[in-house]
Amino acid sequence: SMYFIPLSEDRYLQQTGHMKVTSDVSRGMKLTLEGLYGQVTGTASSRIGQPGVYASAGGIASDLNQTTYTDARIFASDYWNPTRTRDFMLGGTFTHAVSNSTFYEVRATRYASFYDTNPGPARDTTAVVSFGGVGFDEAPFGFVVNPSNGVDGMRMGVGFSTARDTSRVVAYNLKGDLTHQFNRFLEGKTGFEFNLTDSRVNYGQFDAYLRSSNFTSKWDRTPTRGALYAQTKLEFRGMVANTGLRLDYSHAGGQWYDYTPFSPLLSNVTLLDTTAQSNTKRIVTLSPRLGVSFPVTTTSKLYFNYGHF
Repeated sequence: SMYFIPLSEDRYLQQTGHMKVTSDVSRGMKLTLEGLYGQVTGTASSRIGQPGVYASAGGIASDLNQTTYTDARIFASDYWNPTRTRDFMLGGTFTHAVSNSTFYEVRATRYASFYDTNPGPARDTTAVVSFGGVGFDEAPFGFVVNPSNGVDGMRMGVGFSTARDTSRVVAYNLKGDLTHQFNRFLEGKTGFEFNLTDSRVNYGQFDAYLRSSNFTSKWDRTPTRGALYAQTKLEFRGMVANTGLRLDYSHAGGQWYDYTPFSPLLSNVTLLDTTAQSNTKRIVTLSPRLGVSFPVTTTSKLYFNYGHF
């Protein structure tokens, strides 16, 4: 999708590929393996390194209409950074029918996202063309920190391509379920799930010339989540009842600031540097679920649901 004015990248480009292989490895056993790759390249819509890319020809129009230095942003190509995001997914699912009334399934996946936002190729500041014996460089194309010459009244490099992002986030998921049909009235199901996220975030804003606005947001954390559940399903001619119990576990990892709901920290973040920190807590919750439905007439039914989350 081409942009309607020249930018650091001249188009939004999305590429994806997906491969899936399924095999009946044995009687009652099935194995599925799949992989996915995706890549997005374009011009970043954020000036401070956060995710976002102009995805349409005219997507940049509103940003040009609501800011200063509009003429410089149109004339020069590198006010916004080029950016690239890559996604990788690998996963497998194994299903085994133990008998006519029992089967289980196990699934494991790894999903990774890589972000790269930095200035594009540097501007050649030597004379690349001459008119009437006067040499001119590559301006207004390319990235330059502080040009020695430019156009009166327009910026040609200062405050350009300030976004930075080299974040890497990888998520692992393991999930298993076991289902058993006890009889024609009762079905039972139980399972587990575990999630771990390797979050290495590093983004911010940087300008070598206007340093007062520079900042960095950076952390390296591996939060974990897990769950165990059990549920039953009762089916009669005039009623269906579902009951269940779920145990959830969550741990953010690392440390966090000690503050009360009405702490001055919430209105003055500069106080964070002097605030004590404690290890994050492990959170365990138990959640019951109950649902009952049955017909009242041929055209209506009554449904009741309760859950504590």
